[in-house]
Amino acid sequence: MSDRAQSRRRIRPWLRAGLGLVLLLAGTALGAWIWRVELAGYVLVRVIEGQGLGPVAVRLEAVEGDRFIARDLSLRGGALRLDRLEMGFTLADLFDRRIETLALQGLRLDLEQGEAGWLAGGKPLFEAPAGEGAGDPLGGLRIGAFIVADTAVTLRRPAGSLTATLDTTLALGGTGIEGAALTATLSGPLAGAPRAVVLTATGMTLALDAGGGIRLGLLGVAATEAGLPWALSGADLTLGLAGDAIDLAVRTAEVRNLQQPALLIPMSVSLNAGLKGSTLNVAAQARGRDLPALALDLGGDYDMAADRATVKLALAPLVFAPKGLQPQALSPAFGGGLSEVSGRLALTGTVTFDKGKLTSALDLALGDGGFVADVVTVSGVSGKIRITRPWPLATAARQRLSATVASGSEKAVLDVTGQVLSPTRLRIDRLAIGAAGGEMVAEGMEADLARSRLAGRFEVRRLDLAEVTRLIGIEGLAGTGSLDGVIPLEVDGGQFAIRSGRLSAAGPGTLYYRPGNLPPQIAGAGAEMDLTLRALSDFRYQSLELGLEKAPDGQGHVQLSMTGANPGVLDNQPFTFNIRIESNFARLADLVLLGLRSAQDLLGRAAGSVKP
Repeated sequence: MSDRAQSRRRIRPWLRAGLGLVLLLAGTALGAWIWRVELAGYVLVRVIEGQGLGPVAVRLEAVEGDRFIARDLSLRGGALRLDRLEMGFTLADLFDRRIETLALQGLRLDLEQGEAGWLAGGKPLFEAPAGEGAGDPLGGLRIGAFIVADTAVTLRRPAGSLTATLDTTLALGGTGIEGAALTATLSGPLAGAPRAVVLTATGMTLALDAGGGIRLGLLGVAATEAGLPWALSGADLTLGLAGDAIDLAVRTAEVRNLQQPALLIPMSVSLNAGLKGSTLNVAAQARGRDLPALALDLGGDYDMAADRATVKLALAPLVFAPKGLQPQALSPAFGGGLSEVSGRLALTGTVTFDKGKLTSALDLALGDGGFVADVVTVSGVSGKIRITRPWPLATAARQRLSATVASGSEKAVLDVTGQVLSPTRLRIDRLAIGAAGGEMVAEGMEADLARSRLAGRFEVRRLDLAEVTRLIGIEGLAGTGSLDGVIPLEVDGGQFAIRSGRLSAAGPGTLYYRPGNLPPQIAGAGAEMDLTLRALSDFRYQSLELGLEKAPDGQGHVQLSMTGANPGVLDNQPFTFNIRIESNFARLADLVLLGLRSAQDLLGRAAGSVKP
């Protein structure tokens, strides 16, 4: 046998073996292509379960070259569900736990708060695979572009479940996630009511740890809630979740009121908050964005299980001046009816929200305050008011406030002790009006500011007769002496009434009566008219009484009753007079209404501004 034949005989087995191997590889490759969906599904399940996310159920729809599409994905026994998943991959990358792109549509993640953190399917959300260190909670998984659309995450807590929906594009790897713009909606029981907060951010980061903790960072956050007239913008936010605790830090945030006109000017806010169990602790600082003098510090806690919150706040003292700071610079909604506001204002205390009921223990300190409202000028306002409900406005009982009120030629010093029952109702324990050289005091009244309604019995003390005659508007009547008595007053809208008022002179005095238009009793006196006028021109009374009557919608009158004499008439012969004189009591009505209108202007605007 030749050497060539022997060589062919030696090579033939290797050729047959090589051909068989080629056929085997070709068959294997053909099988891998035919069963590529099943193979990719097997690899996918292995990779996902390798991350501790099993049991896994998935239906692969297609495997096309370097990508595949899956539907109806379920992880952790249904704690995470997904409508559609599209992934760019190679088999080598999958075995190496690398994914180029991953797009999720219709993700539903159900998390439950546990003692060890947030749980998915009864296990920590991110659980390190067996045999791997705790430094990488993702088990080495890397995702270049992680696209999330129509995602909903539910956080089940004892205090109530929260649901967040979001859309974003992320990059995942190592111990964290980085994302671009994000849009999300957070819904559930927030601040004592069901709410839906719409949130956007210009960027985000998400750091994960093996113990199930999460730290979320959001940049350029903007947020609104349809039920609240407030908006947040420009905030940098950090949110951490670990065990049963959540912490939140907000920096460089701007808060704006959306009402027109605005309740408050834009504020720069920083905040730190922590939630452990069902208790939320908050500390915040707010400063006027364009007015740093407006400075508010607050801190408190909210028990979500009990639905009860307590907040301590302190407003830095504000100093108003007619040519300086005015309330409209702080709150455009305060209204333009008040001008030339002056004085010092400070507010400290606590506000409590308990099962839908809002109460407070706020101390409002006013010093040397004043303002002009229409034709009324108020000055010297001072007092310390305990506010028991910020909205609708209410105060504690027997609060005291003093002020000087003027309108035209009328001026009165007010000293009121009472209670604000609502922005339109006042309970007046004691109202003292210093005017006409004396004082008018009423007790036990209620004022309806909405209808300008007031009824009370005013005790009159030491009123100067000359001032009284001017106030009740009797032409040509003047005199000396002081009066005491009672004036029952009723005010209803624009109508003013006096029922059986009586004023009596405290002692002898002098009365001068020189009317331009004679009352009927004098005009009808015939031959005695001249004698009567002479006697009244310089009448030295021993007793004097004024009876006051006025119907709400008609002309009033004064019944002048007195005894005495004129030294120049009939050798000081005694006279007794009973004279009815018509009067509309316009000046007296203005004096009483001054205080009522002042309270109406101040409280009405303040309460109208304080709305949530």
